Amino acid sequence: MTESTPLAGASNVVTSQALRNTAAQSKDYAKKKLGEMRQMAKDGDFSIRLFGLFGGIAMVVVSGFGLLGLFLTLQFIQAIVEFYTFLMGFVVIILESGRQIGFLKKPMATLHAYAVFLKFVWGRGALYFVAGSLELTQTSIFDKIVGMYMCIVGVMYIVVGRRVSGKLDQLRSSVYSEEQLLHEFNAVDVDKTGSLTLSQFRVLTDKLHLGMTRSELESAFLIMDKDDSDRLTYQEFKNWWSAGITEQPASLI
Repeated sequence: MTESTPLAGASNVVTSQALRNTAAQSKDYAKKKLGEMRQMAKDGDFSIRLFGLFGGIAMVVVSGFGLLGLFLTLQFIQAIVEFYTFLMGFVVIILESGRQIGFLKKPMATLHAYAVFLKFVWGRGALYFVAGSLELTQTSIFDKIVGMYMCIVGVMYIVVGRRVSGKLDQLRSSVYSEEQLLHEFNAVDVDKTGSLTLSQFRVLTDKLHLGMTRSELESAFLIMDKDDSDRLTYQEFKNWWSAGITEQPASLI
C-alpha cells in the first residue's frame, strides 16, 4: 500500500486544475466556432459544399475508429449503427467532391440515378441531418460532436435550398425575355465555350440583380448543372427556365 505524500497531493491538484482549464478552453473555443458558423450562415459568406465535405471526412474518420473499438469490445449492435454512419460519410464525400475528382464522378452519377432526391440541395440536407442524428446515438463524445455538426450542416442545406428556390422563381417570373437572357449569358461566357463556370455564373447573377450569397450561388449552380460537369450550358439554363425546376420539398409528393 503506497503512502500519500504532500508532493503527490499537490501534483494531483495541479493535474485536476489543468484538466479543468483545458475543458473550459475547449468549451469556449467550441462556442466561438459555433458563433462564427452561425454568423457565416446568416451572412451567406461561406462555401456550403466545403462544410459538407469536411463533415463527411470527419464522419469517416470518427466512425472508422469507433467501429474498430466497438468490434474489439464486442458491442455489435452499436457497431452496426457506426458502420452505417461510416458508409454515409463516404456518400457525403462522393456528393461534395465528385465533380472535382475524376474517379468519383461515376459513383456520384450512380447515387443520383438511384437516389434522385440527392440531386436537390434540400435532399442532401435531409440526408446529412439523418446521418448526424445516427451519429448522435453513439456514446463517444467525438461521435456526438460530429453528429451535431452534421445536423447543423443539414439544416443549412435545407434553408439555403429553399432560399435559392425563391430567388430562382423570382428570376423566372422577371421581365427578362429569353433573348435578353441569352445575350447576358453569352456576354458572361468570355472564353466562348458555350458554358459557364461557377465564377462566371456569379457574374451572370449579378447582372440579373439576383443578389445571391456564395452559398446560394453554389446551390443554384447544383440545381441547374444536370450533367454534373461543373459547367453550366445555356441549354441547361434554358431547360430549367422552361421546366420550372425548383428546390421545394413538395416535389417529393
